[in-house]
Amino acid sequence: MAGQAKLTSANGAELPGNPRAAEGGTSRGAVVSIHEWWGLTDHIRGVADRLAREGFTTFAPDLYRGKVTVPITGSVRPSCTPG
Repeated sequence: MAGQAKLTSANGAELPGNPRAAEGGTSRGAVVSIHEWWGLTDHIRGVADRLAREGFTTFAPDLYRGKVTVPITGSVRPSCTPG
């Protein structure tokens, strides 16, 4: 179960995303992988793939409906320096 799919609520609202079936035939549970502000990137899809290989059924919703951000050139992670 790879690729794009949509979950549909009782009132008809749709949420696109990427489902992954648990490998091995029996799921150990289900995980919803929520992406960061970057959007549904290859990294989050990779997380869902790794969880599926470990036996979990996963769904990574695409909350921005196909839009992703791009890195800001020269951006750095803020440091947590005591002081």
